[in-house]
Amino acid sequence: MGARRRAHPHRHGRPVRGSATLGPGTVQVTSAGSGIRHSELVDPAAGPTRFLQVWVRPDERGTRPRTTRATADPADLAAGFVPVAGGPDALPVGTRGATLWVARPRRGVPLRLPDAPLLHLYVARGALAAPATPGLGEGDAWRLRDAGGLDVVPQDDRTELAVWSFGAR
Repeated sequence: MGARRRAHPHRHGRPVRGSATLGPGTVQVTSAGSGIRHSELVDPAAGPTRFLQVWVRPDERGTRPRTTRATADPADLAAGFVPVAGGPDALPVGTRGATLWVARPRRGVPLRLPDAPLLHLYVARGALAAPATPGLGEGDAWRLRDAGGLDVVPQDDRTELAVWSFGAR
């Protein structure tokens, strides 16, 4: 039996029917809308499992619950930030101006942050050198205002980054 987080409500909703297996690089956007109940189940045979779960306030409340999925191409992730949720070329999140970008950059190759008034950078894995910081490691987060054009530099080959941008230009 896998590790399981109990079924929990989002706005006291009804259970989500069905299940899905999410592999490496898969992004799932779930809009709780008018309410859902769901749980996460991890198969121990799959090895170490990591996921990032974030709540972003929707522009409209009470919409019908929905789930969408996509898989990011590893070659694209190595080349720079890829929009995976929000924005015109990614899964819809229902929040204007919000985009989730992910990257698995190569060590030592500078990476330009998305240009937006507000950024929230999360180091999911590895380490990162960034201006005006002592460096960022696994699990660290960094909130920035008007940081368009800022470059960060991955410090090892395992680095995985997630950046939410808000109010894109």
